[in-house]
Amino acid sequence: MSKVVSSSILNTQYTPKAMLVVYKNHRGESYLEAHPINEDGVPGVAMPVSHDFINNVLNHFTSTVSKTPH
Repeated sequence: MSKVVSSSILNTQYTPKAMLVVYKNHRGESYLEAHPINEDGVPGVAMPVSHDFINNVLNHFTSTVSKTPH
């Protein structure tokens, strides 16, 4: 089932702020890191992603975007 996105969201310009990279090993374990993106759009040095970081991202999107699963 596809989601309908409001036209106001489509007409909004977004600026990248971070890039998430997920690594997975042969045992199925995952490691996440975030790269901040500077004003020129260039990714910076990676840093590990914490549980609190993921919770903050999820809370932001579930509180600002309607009908997003939590």
